[in-house]
Amino acid sequence: MGPRIRYGTVALVLTVTALLAVPFARSDKAVARSEHVATMMRPGGHETMTSQADPTLGRASTLATLPRGAVPTAAAPSLKICSFSAARSRAPFATATGALGYGQMRSDLLNPANFGPSGKVHRTIVIAAGVKRITKANLRGCDVFFTSVFTGKLSTTERQALRGAFNHGLRVVTDADSDNPEARAVNSVLTALGFPAAFHGTTACPNVANGGTVRSAGPGDPVVYGPFGDLRGNTWGTSLSSVLRGYPATTRCGKAIVRSVKHRKLLVGGDPSGFDLFTSPSASLFNPTNEAAYLNFIGAAN
Repeated sequence: MGPRIRYGTVALVLTVTALLAVPFARSDKAVARSEHVATMMRPGGHETMTSQADPTLGRASTLATLPRGAVPTAAAPSLKICSFSAARSRAPFATATGALGYGQMRSDLLNPANFGPSGKVHRTIVIAAGVKRITKANLRGCDVFFTSVFTGKLSTTERQALRGAFNHGLRVVTDADSDNPEARAVNSVLTALGFPAAFHGTTACPNVANGGTVRSAGPGDPVVYGPFGDLRGNTWGTSLSSVLRGYPATTRCGKAIVRSVKHRKLLVGGDPSGFDLFTSPSASLFNPTNEAAYLNFIGAAN
């Protein structure tokens, strides 16, 4: 028997395949929840108003049991990833599955050929159960906090706990979407960490597997160059994304910045680019660069 699955508003089927050292597995196509009128940035600075559905909107199905990998050892100590639960996120990192989930990424994180004593990164990934709220207690021992898309701005207590952990080495991955409440929630993460709000209601990017590009020049950072590849100049799988303003560009759609790294410890994007929709080879928007960027960033917590 495979893991039991609880179904949300988007019905999806999870197909289990063998784990590989590089990202390959099966995913279903996403179901769009709504349409947005987007300002699409074109080469030369021209803007075109276009209406398109965003395939990353919707609630993911979730696993009933938490995925577990190898036991950490002295040769590969634990690298613990913490995250929000389904009480806060429509696609919780620890358990979301299907096109709007992270099954592919979790499989590759838990694969000892990638993270393990003889892997590309000599750490063993531990995926902690998701939490509804950020507190000092539930951030204890976390190396990475992966918000996924979520709603509800951080409370004062959450802001203080996250800032304290970040100042002591915690890495944060936080992704918005074209949905404004989720973008505002990510803004609350950014300001909690001492950075300005990035999202101001503008969207960009087509729903295609090569709609964006990773920057080819500039200083090195843990996303564009790491154990899972030199990604400089690569294409990037995109769907309708919120646009960042006032942040250095890691990934763009035309002139619009849609992903950035700050202080080597914060990875922020305008789209949940690690969904299986982008990371599974059978998915419609698959681009291997997307997952490699997340793996590079997490691996840098080593």
